Amino acid sequence: MHQICENPYNSTQLFNMNDGGVWVSTNGGTAWTPKSDGIAGYEIYHGNCSPTRRDMISIGTQDNGELYATSAGWFTNRGGDWGSQCSFDYRTNSSMVYYHQNNKRRLVNGGDVTYGLPAAITVCQDIAFNRSNPDLAFVGDSLIVRTTSLSASAPTWTQIASLGKKIMSMHSHFGDANRLYVITSDAMIYVSTNALSATPTFTSYALPNSTNNAANITSIKNSPNTIYITCNTKVYRSTDNGATWTNVTYNLPSTNHVTILADEYSSSNELVFLATNNSVYYKLASATTWTLYNSLLPTRTDVIDLSIYNDSTSNTLLRLATYGRGMWEAPINSLRELKANFSVSNPYPCTGSTIQFTDLSTGSITSYSWSFPGGTPSTSTLQNPTVTYNTAGNYAVTLTVTGSGGTNSVTKPYFISTLGSNISVKENFETVHIRRRTDRIRRRCRWNKMAIEHGSKWFRNRKSEYKI
Repeated sequence: MHQICENPYNSTQLFNMNDGGVWVSTNGGTAWTPKSDGIAGYEIYHGNCSPTRRDMISIGTQDNGELYATSAGWFTNRGGDWGSQCSFDYRTNSSMVYYHQNNKRRLVNGGDVTYGLPAAITVCQDIAFNRSNPDLAFVGDSLIVRTTSLSASAPTWTQIASLGKKIMSMHSHFGDANRLYVITSDAMIYVSTNALSATPTFTSYALPNSTNNAANITSIKNSPNTIYITCNTKVYRSTDNGATWTNVTYNLPSTNHVTILADEYSSSNELVFLATNNSVYYKLASATTWTLYNSLLPTRTDVIDLSIYNDSTSNTLLRLATYGRGMWEAPINSLRELKANFSVSNPYPCTGSTIQFTDLSTGSITSYSWSFPGGTPSTSTLQNPTVTYNTAGNYAVTLTVTGSGGTNSVTKPYFISTLGSNISVKENFETVHIRRRTDRIRRRCRWNKMAIEHGSKWFRNRKSEYKI
């Protein structure tokens, strides 16, 4: 509690200001009603989101415990202070959160359990997962250990390196799980291109700036040798897998940078995000400056963590945890390369029925042009049109999108098929006697048809039984 006072204009109102917000009581403090009115005031020590489940977030706060979010709202796991760094793995719809502070994990609504880390790992300095193999993980302290059975209740770990110094950051390459990058506190990076082998080897390189305060790593999925790192106040890019570096700090503020991460699904334009101590920036490969990405963020923001839910579509969200201003999110679709894509509600409709097309394109799009051969309408400029197919057949669909990056088209041949609806449907059934032996009793059964409001259903009727 930071302050408590009486309303000088209404003596029945008592106000309380604490780490949970602003509250008012009208009965002398027996019951309280929140009056923060949407003010984002949570003091988050650390926070992260699931990369595979859109509504899943976990945060640790000052004095308000650990909380997690789902589409149903926010829920408390424990009270008091909770300050552990946390990470989610890549299992499908992951709600498994890993705590770096105590070497434990839990489903967000479950209990803390260990996950078999060797006793030599006293504090998990960082943990690296890989989307291509949800059972793969690397954990670093001064040692590096690896498991390929992460989803097991007791994963098996193998030590693959002993660096003898504090690990600041680890990263498993988005496009190649064999590539592992490790930055240590003495301005060194260790690179392995056979991290999945029985005895991985590491090549070490000196970094161009100190890393004693902060360091981070990200990779470009379709460019195996391209990586970005932060070293305290600087940002660097390498195109030869860490052997040499180019300073790309450009116009960034001179602060210890918090997190750097790349959009793994939009890698041809190298869309990279950077969280500094009070804001978020992004940069594309060809840019020589970083662009501020802080629309609607509070002007006074103490940035703690940056994470991302990413399914390659417009559903992707960037999440920002702050100390004192809560948790924030933003879409990134408009920053991606221009690429047409779509889905449909039913690719096998009956003739004469209407189906819904949904735009899944990326990039900053200004117009849409659809082509539906055999459909009504046969063309559309809507983002998400509906179409009816009145004739049986197989049909292609084409979408062309136009935006600041030019145009891009995709054609999906044989995408819609109404041929199945051309098969006539006729009611009929066959009489069958079903016999079975149970306790020396033979029972004869038959099927009866029972009419219901919108069709028929069948039930088994025991006709007779006799001993054999």
